[in-house]
This record gives sequence, structure tokens and C-alpha cells, in this order.
Amino acid sequence: MTIKISAIVCTYNRKAFLTRCLDSLLNQNYHDYEVIVVDDGSTDGTPQFVNEYKKKNPTHMTFRYIQHKRNRGLGVARNTAVKNAFGMVVAFTDDDCVVSRDWVANIARYHFNYPEVAAVGGLVFNGCADNVIAEIGQQMVTYLLYDKMIDDQYTNFLVGNNQSYKKEVIEQVQYFEGGLIYGGEDAEIQSRLIGRGYKMIFSSDITVTHFQRSTFKSFLKQYYRYGIGEYVVYLKNRYNDDLYKSRFKSNIIQRIVRPIKRPYEVSKYLEKRREKILCYPFVYLASVARAMGFIAAKFGVM
Repeated sequence: MTIKISAIVCTYNRKAFLTRCLDSLLNQNYHDYEVIVVDDGSTDGTPQFVNEYKKKNPTHMTFRYIQHKRNRGLGVARNTAVKNAFGMVVAFTDDDCVVSRDWVANIARYHFNYPEVAAVGGLVFNGCADNVIAEIGQQMVTYLLYDKMIDDQYTNFLVGNNQSYKKEVIEQVQYFEGGLIYGGEDAEIQSRLIGRGYKMIFSSDITVTHFQRSTFKSFLKQYYRYGIGEYVVYLKNRYNDDLYKSRFKSNIIQRIVRPIKRPYEVSKYLEKRREKILCYPFVYLASVARAMGFIAAKFGVM
């Protein structure tokens, strides 16, 4: 069988999430693909779990498990997957996600119909509809996905749990940045791709459902980490004038107006009145947490 797509999930001490994720990855309406699980040094019995899962779910397709002896970070785990992938395209989701049945097929369609495109990604839905914080957080991401689009198809941003790349392009830009304790691997490599003139496509046909039960503390912590990651991207790209201007500079009016408008724009993606109301303080607090993370990283006080 010719393998065109490598569907990849990296995991660390989250075996409780894996069954649902693997079920969705192994039941695609596409045939020329493989599934790779990279275990980044789990100590919760993940190796035994995956072995048992493989025994209970025999498949004709290539399904591989790769284990790191110690935890080395998401960037390194993704690089391990890329280096071991047989596919021409590497597609990433997270262990707490479920991909749609046509996820691989749609990724393949875009990559092979647009050979000049380096990366393709899609939309993410909230799988915990009863969790208000998770719903607001997910719709903040939805807003960002549409806000970062250049036109009806091309974009400057893809979300980490629903992204795919041509393997040769990852190799050309020398892989994901390893060792970023606080994240930022996705934004960092996407900035390098854009800086080199590569194009990225966003399509709402490529869908993933994210099952993350957020708390107020975890919500703020996540955006604090985003701020740290954003500073890392800034450090690596601050000497690229065009990229720096497009991603980190804006005029004073934009700096004032955009944060004020953002909660209103995000609220459009929310259905319940309670969510729309709570959206305003949550979006503002997220901006504060992100700014604090950026400042903390700049002064080395994380």
C-alpha cells in the first residue's frame, strides 16, 4: 500500500484520552495513510495501553507506536514523528481530540490539489458543550482562525490540533523548534514558513472536535503560556522586517481598536446568551494573561 498521509498524535501521560482519538484516526474513509503515536516519555502506563489497544483493534493499515525514554517536549515529539513518517504529508491532531471521518481525505485533497502549498489546516469544535469556559475558549480560536485569513482560502495561522504539512517542507525548514517548555512550536514554524514565502490553506471542511474541560485557572494559564510562546516567535523572527511588521506591528489605532472589538467579534460565534455575556470579561482577561506571559518571557521571570 502506498502511504500518502501520516496521521500523527503525540501524547504524554494522557492514556485516558487515547481510545476516542485512536478510534477516529483508524476509521477514516481514506486508505493510503498510516497512524503514528509518539509517546513523549509517559509514566502512566501508556505503552501497555497502546499495546492492548492494538491487540483489540487489529487493522490492515500501518499503525506504529514510538516511545521516548524521557519527556522531551512537543516540538521534539513532532520531529520524531516526521522523521519516522512514511507519508508525503504529516497531519497532526492532539490526544484529547476526535477527527472527522473525512479528515485525512480532505487533508489529502488540498495538499495534492495544491502542490505549491506547504500547510493545510481546518476548524476545531468544542466537544464539551456543557463547559462554558471551554466553549468560549474554543470560539476565541474560531475567531482567530477566520481573522488571520488573507483571503477566502489562504491564511497566516493554523491551529495546533488540526494542522498538516508536506514532509519535505518540514525538512527544508529544519523541523519544529525543540525544547520550548511553554509551547509556541506551531506559531514558530508557521512564521518561518511565511517568512520563506510558503502558503498555508485554511478550510472549514477539515474538522476536529476538541474535548477539553477547562477551568478558569487553566484558561488563564493557557493564555499566559501563549504569551510566552509569542515572545519566542518574536525572538526568532524580529530581524525579518517583513515578517515582523506583518505579525507584531500595527499602527496605534489598530492597537487600541482591536482589543475593544475582539469580544464582540468572538461573541458572534457563541449561541447562548450566558456565553455571549461572559465572553467579554474572558476575552479581556485572556489578553491580559497573554501580555503578562510575553512580558515575563522578555524579562526571564516565567
